[in-house]
Amino acid sequence: RLDQSHITRAMIEGRHWPGVAAVVTWAAFACCAVAFAQGASERIEIREPGRTRAYDVALDELAVVSEDPAGLNVPAIAAGAPGAQVRHATGQFAILTFDTPAATRAELESRRAALGGPDLKVLPVLYRPGIERRDPAEAAFLTREIAVRIPEGENPTAWSARNGVSITRSLAIGETWYLVEPVADHGLAGLDAATDLLDSGATDAALPQ
Repeated sequence: RLDQSHITRAMIEGRHWPGVAAVVTWAAFACCAVAFAQGASERIEIREPGRTRAYDVALDELAVVSEDPAGLNVPAIAAGAPGAQVRHATGQFAILTFDTPAATRAELESRRAALGGPDLKVLPVLYRPGIERRDPAEAAFLTREIAVRIPEGENPTAWSARNGVSITRSLAIGETWYLVEPVADHGLAGLDAATDLLDSGATDAALPQ
């Protein structure tokens, strides 16, 4: 299982997000997804005050995470993904590489949905531009969850209902920090929802997990 609270804590404290050669701090973090085709990837630009950070969504890869303590059934995963190779597998985690990249985000989402199942999370794979694509240590994975800072004085339940997200739990990193999920269930739903929360002024910090 991905330890989202660990990732959030690391980002807010200014440490490295595991697998990403970049430091993102909460004070400077704001997110806006701007996508365009670029070979076997789709560029995501994360805007911060005075600059943007770019990530590439791999259109030929998906990460599979099992929440079953017995781990992944790698042969079954491979059989359910025609035209894909299991490039990296360890216990409850694997990266699949497709022989033919998805032409669009929608096609990648179709592949992701086809792989889903009980106790399985299928996640988009991101890389920083210029980083060696085939090194799993340089990969980042997006879930639907977002760490948000709800403005002081707001009722968290009312705030979440008004902004189309549901609260998963509070975070120990601050009194007004919560983990939320959007209603949408597609692979980049967390990223898109974080953008909407920031653009609407609902929060000044929304960190996709």
